[in-house]
Amino acid sequence: MRTESKAAQMMMLMAESIPVRIISEPLVSHDKMEPYGDAVIGMRAAQFDVAGVVDRVGNVLGYIDVKGRLSGTCGDKNHIHLLDPGSVVTDAMPIAEAGSLIARKRHVFVLERNKVTYIVTRADLQKAPVRMMIFGVITVLEMHLTDVLRREWPGDEWSKCGSFTPKQVKAIESAFQQARTRNDETDILGCMDLYDKSLLAGETASLFEVLRINGPDDLESSDLADIRRLRNAVAHGKSLVTSNRSWNKVLQITIEAHKMSRVLEAVLEDNTANGCSQTGTSEEL
Repeated sequence: MRTESKAAQMMMLMAESIPVRIISEPLVSHDKMEPYGDAVIGMRAAQFDVAGVVDRVGNVLGYIDVKGRLSGTCGDKNHIHLLDPGSVVTDAMPIAEAGSLIARKRHVFVLERNKVTYIVTRADLQKAPVRMMIFGVITVLEMHLTDVLRREWPGDEWSKCGSFTPKQVKAIESAFQQARTRNDETDILGCMDLYDKSLLAGETASLFEVLRINGPDDLESSDLADIRRLRNAVAHGKSLVTSNRSWNKVLQITIEAHKMSRVLEAVLEDNTANGCSQTGTSEEL
């Protein structure tokens, strides 16, 4: 197995196994007999939308939000919301699994040793571990895409790609020369950024089905373009959510990146198997 494949598998495994407890926050709770108005004042001061409600021995009975009338106690039935089993996850659940639930429900409660002690909200999805997971998934995709492009555009064939301007070709060649000066172990494809590789992929007919495009004109509206834009947001520390990209969209793009990576990996394995088969036949002859 190629070293790159092993590295890709390790990176994907790490990305898929990051536990949700890493991005969780302690669940601040109030006694069920505490005045609801006092709890809301504290919640608003701390900028909390929800808080737990506990009995006298500290067991979480449910939660409150800041939307009720400022009367009664936290445990009153018109204030307390019972925990929905669908909104409770274990602290070991991977973020990759919990993410869609958090995006849909706005917050989930986290079990630690069969006791609810933490909470995760949509805001927590902006944290570094989530960014690392997304970046890892997209990086593995880029590694597989680069390997496919190496086979489809050997030597200097890449420079004849119709989507590259002379200025872009010069910039890529300059980056490669700088890498060689530093004795970096890379090739010219390794010196391209994801945008350059996307342009090259848009001119690669064998990738049209994988990318679900009909050519370079479809590239900017493709899943690969969404993946590239999301990776740029992650890499530059920008908000993952924009006016055109909801949390559900972020997760959808990440899932598509994962699927696309698997398809490209299968293409590489098929090509390797076919190459070995042809070599074996040639030797037998």
